[in-house]
Amino acid sequence: MKKILPLIICLFIVEFSFADIRRFRCIWNDDPSTTMTIGFDQYDSNVINPLDDEGTPILYYDVVSHGQNPSDYAFNQEVDRTVDHKGMENNFVRLKNLQPATRYYFIIQDDQGVSSVMFFETSSNDPSNRLSIIAGGDSRDIPILDDDIGRQNANSLVAKLRPDAVLFGGDMTLSDDATHPIDIDEWPEWMDDWQLTIAADGRMTPIITARGNHELDNNSIYHFFDVPNSEVYYELTLGGGLFSVFTLNTEISRLGDQLTWLENTASTTCATWKVAQYHRPTRPHESDKDEQDDQANYWSPLFEEHGVQLVLESDAHLCKYTHPIVRSDDNGNAEGFIRDDQNGVLYIGEGGWGAELRTVDDDKSWTLAHGTFNQVKWLFVDQNSIEIRTILTDDANLVVAKTDADSKFTIPDGINLWNPTPADNPSGILSYNNSVLTLSNPNNTNITVDLGADIEIESGSSTTLDAGTGFDAYSWSNGTSSQTITVSTPGDYTVSVTLNGCTTTDVVTVSEIVNITPLDPNKFQFLISPNPAKNEIVAQIISTEITEMNLSIIDVEGKIIQQKNIVIQEGENNYNFNLNSFSNGIYFMVLEENASKSVQKFMVYK
Repeated sequence: MKKILPLIICLFIVEFSFADIRRFRCIWNDDPSTTMTIGFDQYDSNVINPLDDEGTPILYYDVVSHGQNPSDYAFNQEVDRTVDHKGMENNFVRLKNLQPATRYYFIIQDDQGVSSVMFFETSSNDPSNRLSIIAGGDSRDIPILDDDIGRQNANSLVAKLRPDAVLFGGDMTLSDDATHPIDIDEWPEWMDDWQLTIAADGRMTPIITARGNHELDNNSIYHFFDVPNSEVYYELTLGGGLFSVFTLNTEISRLGDQLTWLENTASTTCATWKVAQYHRPTRPHESDKDEQDDQANYWSPLFEEHGVQLVLESDAHLCKYTHPIVRSDDNGNAEGFIRDDQNGVLYIGEGGWGAELRTVDDDKSWTLAHGTFNQVKWLFVDQNSIEIRTILTDDANLVVAKTDADSKFTIPDGINLWNPTPADNPSGILSYNNSVLTLSNPNNTNITVDLGADIEIESGSSTTLDAGTGFDAYSWSNGTSSQTITVSTPGDYTVSVTLNGCTTTDVVTVSEIVNITPLDPNKFQFLISPNPAKNEIVAQIISTEITEMNLSIIDVEGKIIQQKNIVIQEGENNYNFNLNSFSNGIYFMVLEENASKSVQKFMVYK
């Protein structure tokens, strides 16, 4: 099997790329709704040294595909970072200022040609949209057998299921040693296998990765995946605040700077779901693995204090679900944790992306279910719950690939889902039914504040603005910090409210009612367009007589912004006003003849 698979992979890559670039990867290392990093290996097939300079590649991208015609793409960008590491020249193009929930097609051109068309999708910035996530770790070769089929199976499932992202918990390769003749090809082979995550239509799935104990140092993750912190701990929030991932590094001190960062970040991050991923399990379910007391004593209490509801672990090459648990030294604890169905943290995972399997021989009183098989976790995330499924990846070849027409949340034919009998029935925030473990969110942190519709008041009167009850703090644009304020001056009033570390705002416009004598509708018709307006607004006046009039624009405080003295002719009259200098907001256009007026309200929105 080992001698056949590389040939298959090479044929796939040759078909997929015509330039001297290969080993593509999509990476999130900044805001997932507006950025994407494209990584690839550039080589020169015509020289002895594959790392010789072969020209600067350029990535062309657009919201529509233009095939392999670089000049037709709306945007292009050169490489932002290049690093030679363990037999590969890793290039990274960091795309920014993208639109949320948008598909971007791209090609890469170097002096040898142009790649095939691929595409990625940015994350939504609307927390009401669901997310599909695949999570797992430990994809290294099985020793002696040198067998990659396990990780190839799992990789192919990514292409078939088309999730929003992959969370990878480390241990990509066995030795991470490019100086040893046996191991020099480990990373290139891993990257070649990763191409199996690219769907048949060119769709790529971004990866968010942690470091494992088989990565000899931080550089392998930093240089291969361009993570935002060279110490390989960082936070990313997907879905406009729906799902925040704290990627931690179990291969450096759990205390010191990393602990300080975790406490500061977890306490200030506002997200519906806070999820941690790291490599070594805090309380492994295989007896040869060491207990991670620093994680138990320092990380777990922070998870509980700052609302981390789910933890993804790897390393032991097996499968486990726990009940929700909390740190405790009370009687009845198991290895420093007790079950807490209402307030606990759910720990799942322990790796299985193809590495050699191990037997569960150290389960706990709070273990919900366990097994030994190659597996990944498949998460469906919404504001109220996370549905967790475990996919047995050895049957990946039976899974029918999803297409663009399929929902990413439908279960495809042929998939093999783990359906264990729990040791004890889950309750509280956790439930289990027919292969689906559901984690409910008791503390939905999506908050809204509504000041209502814009308000008009009589001259000399006042109105009370109320932000509502139940928030931890209030901050108004006039400097007040109470729930309500009373105002008598026209203007825009903004309030920011905070709850459980999350802040949101709303604005309301208060304007003054002007008592006027209206123009005679039998003589004059007064219209404005467009409304809302951007750069220009047109006043249309239809008159039955010739007369002098005054036409002006005023703001909500009554200040005249523009004014024209005009002579109205019989019939239709049109007057243009340039709005380039106007700020967004509410304005009024006033048509006056002697003591009579007609007023039209409009909005400027750019």
